[in-house]
Amino acid sequence: MRDSFIVLGTCIAAIALGAGLFFFLPEDGPQEPVVDMANRAADVQAAQPVVNAPVGFVVIDAGDSANVVERKNYAARDAESFARLWAMAHGTDGTTPLPVDFDENYVIGVFMGQQPSGGHAIEVSSVTDRGGERVVAVTLTRPGSTCVVTNALTSPYQFVVVPNGMNAHENVDTELVSVCG
Repeated sequence: MRDSFIVLGTCIAAIALGAGLFFFLPEDGPQEPVVDMANRAADVQAAQPVVNAPVGFVVIDAGDSANVVERKNYAARDAESFARLWAMAHGTDGTTPLPVDFDENYVIGVFMGQQPSGGHAIEVSSVTDRGGERVVAVTLTRPGSTCVVTNALTSPYQFVVVPNGMNAHENVDTELVSVCG
């Protein structure tokens, strides 16, 4: 029984630490109305049943050279905020944002932040509506000790389009995996 309390306490501490790290707002981040998912909390009625409903999403862009230095997640709910989000990933490379129907959808952008080498990646692995919140599961990949990677700085990111539907906040659940070792 005592071991169960130790494991539970460790899990709670890890979740609290992870939430603090992942929702740190960089000073040079986008301006409103790009919505910081950590500040998107809305009132959720306690009477809502807990339902795990998978939400379909489409990856529309990914890369490893974003102009974002820190780990951060954003939701863009209109074309103007999506253009700013796109600029965070593409800077002045001349690419234009892909068309998104913001009457039906919105865009989630996940940024891993600056990494010391190649071999790092970030991806949305699932989106689930659970009661009054939308849970976005993100997988972070880092190179293992036996991987051969470039020594160039990288900043991985990914954009996904998800359907509107939840008026509650997005909650991010993150998993870290190592490859090559």
